[in-house]
Amino acid sequence: SSSSSSSSAPGTAAVSAADAVAAVALKPPLALSIDVGFAVVQQGFEEREGLGYLKILGRDSQLTDEGLATMMDFMDAFVDSSNAARGFAITYDLRALRSPSINMVMRVAEWGGHPEREAKWKELNRACRVVVNAGLRFTMCRGVLTTFFFVCPPIVRTYLLTDPDQPEEEAVIFEAPVPAHVEVQAEAGEAPRAPLDGAAVEEQSGPSVAEPSSALHA
Repeated sequence: SSSSSSSSAPGTAAVSAADAVAAVALKPPLALSIDVGFAVVQQGFEEREGLGYLKILGRDSQLTDEGLATMMDFMDAFVDSSNAARGFAITYDLRALRSPSINMVMRVAEWGGHPEREAKWKELNRACRVVVNAGLRFTMCRGVLTTFFFVCPPIVRTYLLTDPDQPEEEAVIFEAPVPAHVEVQAEAGEAPRAPLDGAAVEEQSGPSVAEPSSALHA
């Protein structure tokens, strides 16, 4: 009986390995883009930058819970994909997007604050850009982001812009929280990090915000 059990073990292992390979082979590749009605979500890899990218391009269409769930599932799949394995940048182009409800904003904040998801994004997310129309919409979005980041602090420095090609020094910048070891250095009397060129930092109880120099003279 011992010989029969020993002879069957390799075969069992071979079957298990084959099943694992088949499971990977059957997994469909992640689509390059999806349309959720109120937005088109694109993903890929930028060879020149050596980073993956995720772009959310808003549309003038009704926002739906179903579309939001589909978009968040796609974003999760992207972060777990090979395109994001070396890091990624994300752009939210919200110029055509209708204003979301507070409940929807909070739902996204809770989604982003999930411990496992937050850990993945901290490891892989390298840049974040939010693009909105100038004027009142820009002012409103700045307020919404400030509230959002109180609930779900930014993983990386986040730029609020009015055009995807706008120079970053002209953006409003939301800084990621300072790591604990940096705070300890500051308490020990070491020199603090210098502010961004062309920007003044507004101190507040939430995430720090750097205003473009032009905004100081508005």
